[in-house]
Amino acid sequence: MLWLVIGGVGSGKSAFAWRLAEALGREAILLACPAWPDDSGRLPAPERPSGTQPAFRWKMLRADADAARKFEEINFSSNPFRIDQRVVVFDGLAGWLRGQIARERDASAKPDAAPDSAFARLDAALDETLGAILGFDGRRIVVTEEPLAGLAADPWERWYLARLSAANLRLASACAGMYRLTAGAATELKGSRTKRGNVHHETLYPKGR
Repeated sequence: MLWLVIGGVGSGKSAFAWRLAEALGREAILLACPAWPDDSGRLPAPERPSGTQPAFRWKMLRADADAARKFEEINFSSNPFRIDQRVVVFDGLAGWLRGQIARERDASAKPDAAPDSAFARLDAALDETLGAILGFDGRRIVVTEEPLAGLAADPWERWYLARLSAANLRLASACAGMYRLTAGAATELKGSRTKRGNVHHETLYPKGR
């Protein structure tokens, strides 16, 4: 099953996704990437709020250009008897896409021109990653952003806005549950259930958080 956590920059998406993972399973793999390409040293890391499962296990991997391959490796190496206990959290799609654009832009001889070949490679990478997410066996949570378009003259920014919006639509149509975060408050946009019943408010929002 797929859950989508969406919202603006700094809205609390990551913290909510981590609590959701702990409510849905017994262990999680976090595929993490920095929110901004020039902040590569900083990766989101789960905090353990009071009241969460003490035995819950986190493993963190870097979500880089090989994110699709890492999804596939997790799939192939997973114990089928524990698949319903594990959650994979991709945090997040927007930061990953910004990183791919930055790499292509740095490699371009004319970074302001955005050659068609760069867009073709970016399209292929995004399609491959979305395919790996949608084809993944088991529970996964994707953290993403709602892009806000202004008067975007930069062709790279226009590509980002259009492709991220299309990717969000594709994931939203396939997900079992979707939450929007606004200033740390979550609104459920699409219903979700765990194997053991409803995801309770107290689990996602422990006292003191």
